[in-house]
Amino acid sequence: MIMWILTRVGVLLLDQLRVVFNINYLGGYMKKLLSNVRDVILNEDRLIIVLVLAEDCMEHETGLEHELRPMVESNEIPLRVLRVCFDANNMPWPRPMTECVYYFAPKKFNPLFLRTGLEAVRRFEDDIKIASKMMDGVSYDEASFDDEGVKLIDETEEMFDSESTKELPPTTKMLRNFAKDMWKSAKSAGKGLPVLVPAEIATERYTICEGCPKLTEEFRCTECGCFMKKKTQLAQSSCPIGKWSEFNKE
Repeated sequence: MIMWILTRVGVLLLDQLRVVFNINYLGGYMKKLLSNVRDVILNEDRLIIVLVLAEDCMEHETGLEHELRPMVESNEIPLRVLRVCFDANNMPWPRPMTECVYYFAPKKFNPLFLRTGLEAVRRFEDDIKIASKMMDGVSYDEASFDDEGVKLIDETEEMFDSESTKELPPTTKMLRNFAKDMWKSAKSAGKGLPVLVPAEIATERYTICEGCPKLTEEFRCTECGCFMKKKTQLAQSSCPIGKWSEFNKE
């Protein structure tokens, strides 16, 4: 059975029990709210997801909820759903991140992971399975990727770690920061991990591109249409006019 719990500013509905808070100090309210959510999680035996919402969630079901509800109701994994709604007219500062979905293992208040916006909808069926595996002590990487993916993660992050001990030139540092952001995004999404080249290879490629008349001021190649800050980082990429080729570490 799936239990929907509605939690919102000023009112907490918990298993049909209505509790009204008369707390003027918002910081005090937030502590109380978190305390109630924590109590639910620490006393639950099922996987818990917490929907954090805003805007018109006080009066209406949000778009995120509308998309998630049929998937939640058809889901076969034992699940508890909490709905936390922030009133747009009484929004705390700093503003909480909305709309998003947090996944919690039972009796543990540190979230397993979270998704935001439409990604929470697109990834829901996979995320439920990932969270269930993590409840058994499996890491996020092991729950999200196959053996080849986990191996790629280990190798790539070992490469980043070794580079962090070096004094990198400004161009190389800029390229690697871009590569790390790209890597984190793909890893967080749980799919589509890119195979990246070492820093020196990316810099060598990009230096060639900087001297090429086909590179625009927006760092885009007019021959292939690619953004070269990204393309020069990818192992299986190659220059369309043959100035640099695919990288094979073997």
